[in-house]
Amino acid sequence: MTTQMRRAGTSIAANLAEGCGRHGDAELSRFCSISLGSASELQYFLLLARDLQLLKSGDYDRLAEKTTEVKRMLTGFLHKLKAAGGALNALQSKFQISLAMLRLAEDVARLWATP
Repeated sequence: MTTQMRRAGTSIAANLAEGCGRHGDAELSRFCSISLGSASELQYFLLLARDLQLLKSGDYDRLAEKTTEVKRMLTGFLHKLKAAGGALNALQSKFQISLAMLRLAEDVARLWATP
């Protein structure tokens, strides 16, 4: 499960980065949707780890909150991409989402780091 959580967490950022490297908002939107799916997958694994008592409640609460925030930002970013003329706002959103995903991925990696 540790490997799956790490993969899901890093996939969020990796798919957004790949979408940013593509041409056009349609491609970016597609990869952003994939990132959103990876965030949902991470959310599931966090719930499962908590329910199996592999994750402390406090750690779950912190990571679940960050994952939910990343999902909110990705959803908002998708809406901005679909809105006409939102290029500057979309660029600002990309930056904010990237920072949030980086922090989330670091927290997941730190939590499941092997001693």
